[in-house]
Formats: sequence, C-alpha cells, structure tokens
Amino acid sequence: MFSSIWASDENAVRDTFGFDNVDTADSYGVRPLHVACLRVYPDFEIVSYLLGMGASIDFEVSEGLSLIDAVRERAISSDIESMKSILHLLENIEFKNHLSDTLIKPVKKTIREKNV
Repeated sequence: MFSSIWASDENAVRDTFGFDNVDTADSYGVRPLHVACLRVYPDFEIVSYLLGMGASIDFEVSEGLSLIDAVRERAISSDIESMKSILHLLENIEFKNHLSDTLIKPVKKTIREKNV
C-alpha cells in the first residue's frame, strides 16, 4: 500500500492516494502521512500532496505520541533539512486548525440587542 511513498514516486502516490483514501490506515493502523513524514529522508512534495488531499494530522503514531510530536523529535535530532520543512508545514496546519476551532464560534448577542 505504501510502496509508492517509500520509493518517493510522486506520480504513483498521486495515482494511489486521493480524497477518498488519503487517511486510510493499513492493517497495522499506519496511515500514508505517517509513512511519508517519518521516512529517513521524507519527501516534502509527497507530504504536501497528501495534506492537500485532506490528510489529517491529528493522530498518534504510537501510544501518547502525536504525528507532529514525532516529526518534531526527528527534526530536532537530525540534520535532514526536509524534516525541518515538513515540521514547519505541520506546525502551520496545526496553528490554522487551532485558530479555526477557537475563533469560529456563534456570535452572542449583546445585552442591548437582547433588550431591543
């Protein structure tokens, strides 16, 4: 299922993963984005494509360890530039998701509007 990601074959990744299956896990619970982000030398274009297809970043890669935390650990402990770029991309998505969750709330009426 993930051979195209392991091979860094962008065309095969595009043929294999789309909106309908980008978050589909294999029999071990591993998702395409998990594999793409945590390869020894991750491919930024493949990660970007999967995210563009709607891949979720909100999952654990092992018990108690989120994807973004795992990528953060790898980025800190390695000199792999693509890992740092992927971390930056994931952090931006995480921040935007946080803003969406906190800022988009129903508008409450003011006391004056309630009395009118």
